[in-house]
Amino acid sequence: MEIALDRAGAVVAAYSKHHLVPVAETLYAEPGPFAPTTFELEGLRWGAIICYEGVYPSIFGDWSQMDALKQQGAELFLWAIGGMVADQRSAPSLARKYSLPVVAAEDEHGAVFVNSTGNPFNSTSVLLRMANYTAHASIAVADISVLKRDVVSGLPPAPRR
Repeated sequence: MEIALDRAGAVVAAYSKHHLVPVAETLYAEPGPFAPTTFELEGLRWGAIICYEGVYPSIFGDWSQMDALKQQGAELFLWAIGGMVADQRSAPSLARKYSLPVVAAEDEHGAVFVNSTGNPFNSTSVLLRMANYTAHASIAVADISVLKRDVVSGLPPAPRR
């Protein structure tokens, strides 16, 4: 389940994962309903994606979840990853396909922030506060106001290294 909280700690959205990892998760979990979820936070409309759901479309050709998020007005995707997902490859591809930025946090390896063209945000534009990062819970807090500035203004991507 992905739960979005505002700065005061109030729940603004809750979303249950629909596409489970075959065998690994289907042995012990039931999928949530197909209910693509967007929510308002800090003046932006976010589209919620959980772990395998971010790569599922490229494997099976079913983009209905992302299509629905975009139709609901998502301005960027928030992708909570539990592990074992190639977010550094998948996030840019997802961003380019939908022309939306992707904020992806993986519980063991950090976070990926890409703009709508799939390029990294300016390296000084987004700060991941590690003090607010909880291992094995895929929770990361980014400076949303700075991220919003970059999303809205379309600042150029950081140079590739």
